[in-house]
Amino acid sequence: MIDTSSALLRIAIVFLCIVRVSSVHAKDVIVIRDTVEFRDFSSLVTCPASKLIAARVDSEKIDVNKVVHDWHVIEWPSKRIRFTVDAGETLFVHGYPERSYAQWSVDCSWLYYRKLQNGAVQVWRLNAESGEQEQVTKDPADVLRFLLTDDQKTLIYMTGATRQAIRKAEAREYEEGVEINEHLWPAYPLTEAALIYGRWATYKRWHNAKPGHLLSREPNEYKVSVIGASVVREATEDETNLLSMTSPKWVPENRRAYLLSSKGDRAAVAIKAEENPISGYAVSRLVIVYRGQPAQIHECEDERCSGYRVIPLSWSRDQSSLFFIVEQRRGIAEVYQWKLGSNAVEPVFISEGLLGSLASAERLDFSGRCPMIGDVAFCTAEDLRSPPQLIALSLSSGSSETVFDPDPDLRSRFALRAEHLFFENESGRKTQGVLVYPRDFKEGVRYPLVITTYWCRGYLFGGRADGAPEYALAEAGFFALCLDVNTDYPTADLDKSSKAKITYDSYLSEIRGAVSLLAERGQVDERRIGITGVSFSSEAISYALSHTDLFQAASVRRLGGAEPGTEMFVHPDATLLHAGYFGYRGVKGDEKEKQRAFEVMSMSLRADLVDAPILVQASDTEYLLSLPAYDALRRRGKPVEMIVFPDEHHFLVQPIHKLVNYQRHLDWFQFWLRNVEDSAPEKLEQYKRWRKLRAKRCEWDETKDERPSYCKFAAAN
Repeated sequence: MIDTSSALLRIAIVFLCIVRVSSVHAKDVIVIRDTVEFRDFSSLVTCPASKLIAARVDSEKIDVNKVVHDWHVIEWPSKRIRFTVDAGETLFVHGYPERSYAQWSVDCSWLYYRKLQNGAVQVWRLNAESGEQEQVTKDPADVLRFLLTDDQKTLIYMTGATRQAIRKAEAREYEEGVEINEHLWPAYPLTEAALIYGRWATYKRWHNAKPGHLLSREPNEYKVSVIGASVVREATEDETNLLSMTSPKWVPENRRAYLLSSKGDRAAVAIKAEENPISGYAVSRLVIVYRGQPAQIHECEDERCSGYRVIPLSWSRDQSSLFFIVEQRRGIAEVYQWKLGSNAVEPVFISEGLLGSLASAERLDFSGRCPMIGDVAFCTAEDLRSPPQLIALSLSSGSSETVFDPDPDLRSRFALRAEHLFFENESGRKTQGVLVYPRDFKEGVRYPLVITTYWCRGYLFGGRADGAPEYALAEAGFFALCLDVNTDYPTADLDKSSKAKITYDSYLSEIRGAVSLLAERGQVDERRIGITGVSFSSEAISYALSHTDLFQAASVRRLGGAEPGTEMFVHPDATLLHAGYFGYRGVKGDEKEKQRAFEVMSMSLRADLVDAPILVQASDTEYLLSLPAYDALRRRGKPVEMIVFPDEHHFLVQPIHKLVNYQRHLDWFQFWLRNVEDSAPEKLEQYKRWRKLRAKRCEWDETKDERPSYCKFAAAN
């Protein structure tokens, strides 16, 4: 990340200021530091021949401001960790951590994987006996993909432009100037806009909104490296096809996942079904496709073969049965056996959370396929009360046991109460969330509520990332509701003039439904409700703040949604990435129609209607998008504060920034909803600013009949 001595000194100073208030591990207490530094899995691969498991564990380290990646090689069934070795630096691509794909040699003697070291991404291998690592490829370009061939003698790999060529192209553009066109990202710096493989690089948006560096459109090259020799040659057409192999043509294209049988004569396929018009969530259903002309399809008619996520797990040895993972309710994975002959579906294992080999360190993937050794599936498992651990699940008996727990201390300290909520919003659409109770919860007492968004699956860490930390909120005396916002809306419901308005209104309806439910239960104080969000939910919150007085405080990563003027940067092909005002947001028609749509959705144009105090903690690659709404609020004397984190992306990547971000979220809601201030000396200036915002807001609002609850705090102080 940042490696200059002055930057490290600043990090150390900030760390010393924060450690006293956020890192003390009291008994059975979850602190903000835990939200940042809990250990997570980002890769899992087994080798049946020697019964070995390779698990990559990622650990964010606040004191050195970096993420540490380690390979753990584990023996089965003894569960002994043979050794742990460094897995290199984070493979950030455009600000997102890339999947750490790995492959065992057939005899389990070597583990092959991509590793970033000294500014280059190459294929390395790990000796399963000694733990020593060797660099396999030494290419002038970064390795994007690789495959160890069956004979174990050669490695096929793919590269793009060389690192030197990319730097030369960036230097040339820097000298000649940067053209303002549709390839720029809104608000992103013109150069050094994204962290790509260990360095800040120019970031562009190309065809179909696909992001990439300056030369990412150059044709890929396919090469073959002879293992153990300094021989590299161009890949043949067959070798190129082997590395680029997609699913067989007879497997349906509308699949979400598939699993071929050992004979290759059939495939278990999770097909994307019609979206449920009530729930709105896209549903998958499980079928068996038999190879032939035409292919035959055997559908599973049991309702348990359909769900939000369906993953074929393993065929039985005689291929008469299929084991699969399904999420019928988001965030709760179940394993079943489908007996094809009798068409019967029987339960194998019912979890309390997620199961599966996670696909990225950012934890954005869902329950997925677990690698196998015999009839034992090795799955990462996590739930509302339990951080990720590795378990072994016997498909024959349904029993499970822990193989590797990277965070036993955190698990032992968790003592909060948490539950899944399933309810309907005002439109009858099914919605779900996760409710975490205040530590000292008492029946009959109404507590302040903070709503986080927008994926609430497994162990919680701020709604998806960068939101207020639910467990720390609960420890501080709040109800924390992580609302699993549904953005998959049936096209039949869309207003042709603006998809965004339908989306935002549905979002607001879900929030109102959740608040009404908790208020009816007598648990929350409707006069003390806060909300936080990132990405899409920041947009929706900005919309909600000008369409309702439900919230007394908000804290977001970005301010505003559909704001006039910023659409000039949007490419027509960007709609798939939700980046286009005239695509995803659905604003259509002539200029007058567009202006009317903006008048409904734009926070900057509706700033007079916004009353809730708002904290914005933005990244320097996106903060310009927040300026129109921020400036409109500030000029009207509304309580708003904006903080910008340097060298950051859509989601924060630096551990120190995550810690400060989480802590400031908590401080903000403590101040506005509970009149609580941290006594730390380094926060005196922060609270001076906030008291001034509160006093000005309450003085301005003194003529209103019903004043915000925080105004009584201002009067008392």
